[in-house]
Amino acid sequence: MGKGILLNILLLAFSWSASAQVLVNEIAWMGGPAPGVDPAQEWRYEWIELYNSSDSPISLQGWSIELYRAELDFHIALSGTIFPKGYALVGASEKIPGVTVNYQNLGAKLHNAGQRVLLRDATGVVVEELDARDDGWFAGNNEEKRSMERRFPERSANDPQNWGASTPIGGTPKAENSIIGQEYAEKSALSLEDFTQDEKRIGNLGFLTFPPGFLLALLLGAVNVSLVFWWKGRLLGGKGRLFDQQA
Repeated sequence: MGKGILLNILLLAFSWSASAQVLVNEIAWMGGPAPGVDPAQEWRYEWIELYNSSDSPISLQGWSIELYRAELDFHIALSGTIFPKGYALVGASEKIPGVTVNYQNLGAKLHNAGQRVLLRDATGVVVEELDARDDGWFAGNNEEKRSMERRFPERSANDPQNWGASTPIGGTPKAENSIIGQEYAEKSALSLEDFTQDEKRIGNLGFLTFPPGFLLALLLGAVNVSLVFWWKGRLLGGKGRLFDQQA
């Protein structure tokens, strides 16, 4: 095997290995607070955080993030270096604390209904992907501005259960996720952290917050009580007529 071919193979192997270590780690698809920003305008301050899980610095020159709905919505060209166990923050404004790549056109490009997110390396290979177009973003809270955080770096980015809403308002930009290492809590356990915003909104209707089994038992109980009163009325009515006839 020629030295040139061997060198290319080694370079490709190194490139793939490095690519596999850069992850989509947190998404503020709802925007968030920023110094001096009116809360009514926080929706404009959206950002995506990347994480380098390796022990080596990785250049992001030539990398990109792509946002899709039916078609490509937005393309973000990346640059700079992401350090070992470090973060890169791609944001819509320099006002976002810790922003690494200031991409002002990003504002309002993260659609609240959900999108497909692709992270491509310098060779064009997709190294991370999550698709939230069908059921909306996997986690996060629009009203409280809690970001969508990843639980486990080693688990799939496209697994909805690998994400949850950040504990602090505004998320944890360029810092360890607040739910890192925490397993997904089933919704039957009433973990509000993992409820989507629509589910919380429905829950505000009151009785819909009760488990379906409770509502069924309540309905059956009401029917039983009605039947008891109905039969009691029939018996008393019949007894009265019987006495009248005997008299």
